[in-house]
Amino acid sequence: MSHSENSYAEKRDFIRMKIALPLTGTLTSDSLSIDGQCHELSGGGLQLELPEPVAEGSRWELHLAAEHDQRAQLRALVEVVRCTASGTNYSTGLQIIEVLE
Repeated sequence: MSHSENSYAEKRDFIRMKIALPLTGTLTSDSLSIDGQCHELSGGGLQLELPEPVAEGSRWELHLAAEHDQRAQLRALVEVVRCTASGTNYSTGLQIIEVLE
């Protein structure tokens, strides 16, 4: 079966992992910092639930940390690929552009 015949979910370069442990993500730009919860993580991106919307195409520095173990951390430059209202929060898809640490 060719790559194009696979289902949409199988076309991703990386498998998404649902996060069972709480991870806190902080997006930071020059003048703003937003905290949210991470729900999915893959080698190429992640999904955060944020309390406010962010512009698609905008770039942020992400700091992702496990609440149970501060040694489990990720710092990366990310780009917003989608931001949609989900109840009172915003489901935000981020592409990892560069791992900083």
